[in-house]
Amino acid sequence: MDLNFTIVGNESTNYVLDTRRKIAMSIDIVFFLVGFFGNGSVIYLTIRHPGLRSIPNLMIANLAVGDMLVVIFVILVNILHYVFASVRLIFTHYCEFILFIQLISQGVSVLTLTALSADRFTTVAYPLHKQRYARKLSVWTVFAIWTTSVVVLWPIFVYVEDTTCWFADDTSYTVYILCIVFLLFILPAVVMIVCYVLMAKELIRKKPNLKINSRGGRKQQKKRLRLALIVLIMIVTFILCSSPFYTWLIVSRFDPLNVFVQNAFMNDAKLMMLKFNSTVDPVILYLMSSTYRKHLIDNIQVCLCPRKSHHRVINSKPSVRTFISRIADLPRHQQSRETIV
Repeated sequence: MDLNFTIVGNESTNYVLDTRRKIAMSIDIVFFLVGFFGNGSVIYLTIRHPGLRSIPNLMIANLAVGDMLVVIFVILVNILHYVFASVRLIFTHYCEFILFIQLISQGVSVLTLTALSADRFTTVAYPLHKQRYARKLSVWTVFAIWTTSVVVLWPIFVYVEDTTCWFADDTSYTVYILCIVFLLFILPAVVMIVCYVLMAKELIRKKPNLKINSRGGRKQQKKRLRLALIVLIMIVTFILCSSPFYTWLIVSRFDPLNVFVQNAFMNDAKLMMLKFNSTVDPVILYLMSSTYRKHLIDNIQVCLCPRKSHHRVINSKPSVRTFISRIADLPRHQQSRETIV
């Protein structure tokens, strides 16, 4: 999906194009660093710490895996292309592959956010049912998300022409594009909005009867509401960042002169929004989640000062009395515990 620019033999024109490439490369480097270390740290912390392996946290880690596809296979390849112009020639069917990766990331992201929205709604509306069955379905949900995305988007390798780097001009391909937009954007967006509207109604209905006597109960309730707010911000960010891409995808199919497709500003804008969406979720998570932020800081301290961190861990071992009290309280906590961000 490269843009073809007419380069005039003029110093000023060449300078403008060269400056534009430098600015684009600088932005891509920032996106790569933030996206790679942000999404990578979320995945690492979820795997490394058992306390973060709750259902919503596993979904957030799955969201980070989808974003890493764009960070590695799109942003990094673009950076290498700025340095080595022939790097894209290494890939066979480069256009189909890049479009497939972008749409896979979009599909995984939107389906994961939809699952998170449903998880937050069931937590509020049916807490007992959710605690009983959700853990059994979490792995299958992640599997279904990836399987659905791959099955729906696999025809891209057939429909996209490598010579033109775009979909073939055919009615069936237009129908396929509309199906992609409906299945991977419009329908999930409607489901997410409905889930949050129903969740808001449940919170309003249960508020007069809600009694949280213990300090731990109030803290748990605040964490649940904070997680719902984090997911809501991620959803709004996704919709805002993905709307230009899907709008461009639809309008370009009904543009016989390809004026919209060949518009350099529109191409740069929608690609920039997709890259931003693949890097911003970890930033939102670390800014709003004290749990993830604490684990991140602790792991950074371990990497920078391993001896000091090891000494602190040894000195912070609980006493025998504290250990016995924790063992005594374990059955009670196992019944009501839900680890969230």
